Formats: sequence, C-alpha cells, structure tokens
Amino acid sequence: MMRGNLVWALAVTAGVLSGALAPAAAGADLKLATVSMERLFDEYHRTQTFNADLKKRAAALEGKRDQLVLEAKSRQRALETVAEEARDRSLSDSERDRKKRDAEEAYARARSAEEAVVEFDRSEKRRFSEEMREAQQELVKEIRAVIREYAAQKGFTLVLDVSGKTLNGVEAVVYSDPGFEITGPVLEILNKKGK
Repeated sequence: MMRGNLVWALAVTAGVLSGALAPAAAGADLKLATVSMERLFDEYHRTQTFNADLKKRAAALEGKRDQLVLEAKSRQRALETVAEEARDRSLSDSERDRKKRDAEEAYARARSAEEAVVEFDRSEKRRFSEEMREAQQELVKEIRAVIREYAAQKGFTLVLDVSGKTLNGVEAVVYSDPGFEITGPVLEILNKKGK
C-alpha cells in the first residue's frame, strides 16, 4: 500500500515539476527556492501570540467545564441520598412514596446536569476547533503573501515547502541545496512587520 502511494506521489510530483519546468524548456529561466512552512508558522510572532491566547481560552473553557462537572457530581450525590432514603423500610408508605417522587426529580436534575456537560463538550469543542482552524488559515495566508512578495522581488519562479509530507508521511522534498533556502529571510520579514 505504501509503495503504491509513494509511486502515485512521485508521479504527481513529476507531473507538477514537468509542468513547472515546461517554461524552462521554452527558454524561460527557472529559479527555485525552498522554505519550511512548519518553521515559518511556528516562529511567526503572530502564531506565538495566537498560541498564548489559545492557551488562555482553553483554560477558561476548562474552568467552565469543571464547574459543570462539579454540578453533575453534586446532583448525582443528591440523587443517591434521596434514592437511599426512598428504600428505607422504616418509613411509612406515604413518606416512602414522597421520597420516591423526590428521587425521580433528583434523577431528572442529575440527568440534565450530565447532558449539560456532554453538550458543552460537543458545542465548545466544535466552536473552538473552527475558530482555531480559521485563525491558522489566516496566519498561513499572511505567510504565503510574504513568500510570494519575497519570491517576486528575488525573481524566484517556484518555491517548494521542504517541511511538507506526502500521504505516507515521507518528506515531499527529499533533498534540496541549502543555498535555495529562503526561510530565514522570509521569517525576518514576517516578524519585522509585527514590530
């Protein structure tokens, strides 16, 4: 399976490169550069700010969730207490019936509290993931814009991401001459913009 995917990835890469190299064959000069999108993303000052904000938001959400869990546990303990009282044979039938009704109400409250935790997890995780995805896309868009601008200024016709992986987890660019690397200058431009 991995060999088939690797062959497919190599065929696609060869097709893309042959398409990119076609202008070179027609007389145009091909000037290549490489970047590490992973490094650019990780070391971009806005990513670091985003990650710090993300940690604060995650801690606040965890605090809200902890409160909901405490409430659910409290209601479960109350249910257990009332259920125990409802089974007390020393009580009169009417008192035991009243305790059973109390237990049913306590069950409904405990169930509601448990459902609140589940709903919080589902809705907040979805919203949090969506906001995180959108912010990451915006950061990548900013990084790509700086790469395009830098490449245009320096006359590069093709910029490859050396940190990219194929579907098999193998590096898409197996080797590149360090002289093609433009990650450092691009990162410097990115981080200057924030100062």
